[in-house]
Amino acid sequence: MATWIKIVALAVASWMVTGCAGFELGKAERMTANGSTFDKGLYDGYMTLSKNEFSEGDYKDSDFFARSAMAASDGTASGPQEITARNLPAGRVDDLTGARTRLVAALDSQAAQDLPDQAANAQVMFDCWMQEQEENIQPKDIAACRGAFDAALNELDARNLALAEAEKAKMAKAAPAAAPVMAKKEMRFVVYFDTDKADIGEAASAVLAEAEAAAKKLGASSVLVLGNTDTVGKGDYNMTLSNRRADAVAKQLITQGIAGAAIKLEARGMSDLAVPTGPQVNEPKNRRVEIVVKP
Repeated sequence: MATWIKIVALAVASWMVTGCAGFELGKAERMTANGSTFDKGLYDGYMTLSKNEFSEGDYKDSDFFARSAMAASDGTASGPQEITARNLPAGRVDDLTGARTRLVAALDSQAAQDLPDQAANAQVMFDCWMQEQEENIQPKDIAACRGAFDAALNELDARNLALAEAEKAKMAKAAPAAAPVMAKKEMRFVVYFDTDKADIGEAASAVLAEAEAAAKKLGASSVLVLGNTDTVGKGDYNMTLSNRRADAVAKQLITQGIAGAAIKLEARGMSDLAVPTGPQVNEPKNRRVEIVVKP
């Protein structure tokens, strides 16, 4: 009798794990995405994430991704997850905030309509990055989600830039001939940061306002945002810090009205020093983001 009771108890426990936790995955699997190509891409992507998390025993996140897939299947999917929805490590909030700002701008653009598969993958991989970054225990998974997100977003940005160039060429062709003018030259601006910081202060805001005005005046085809650090600290950390600084500047430029598709980010860490120094030297002029506005 005791053995029979143990068997029943184990069966009930097994049912509770597979029947309750992760139950959303089963419901999602019975649905079909019949909407747009974008909705279908979201459904497929979120289903993959839900199954992966279920196989790892993370039933809470499996349920979250399954619900996202179900919303996509009936055409009611929301945008990328809000930053405040996850308990993120403090040092990663700026990275993800800047990335989400760029993603939202890309999803609202013509490129998202032209490249629905890439748009869906960018959103799914951003939510994947958010989830893995909250756990913060699997660096390879974090890097994989972020890498896939960056690749998809870069395709959308490239498409938006191509559309902008085509529209500019169309307008130039339709415009009446004008007298030759001197070629416009690129303009450079520099924003400086405090040690180990990526905050946009009052002085930096003034410089960014000048960069915005120059971009609009030149009809900028691209705005390069190049993040840098001094030589204090380790290389990997400084690469991340330079990326945070570049993201902060890009986010502010987008807020001021610069098209996200025109902005290109590059994190240089301590590989491109404005003032050459040895290791572990606190040099203010190296803690910077360079903004290159190209006509």
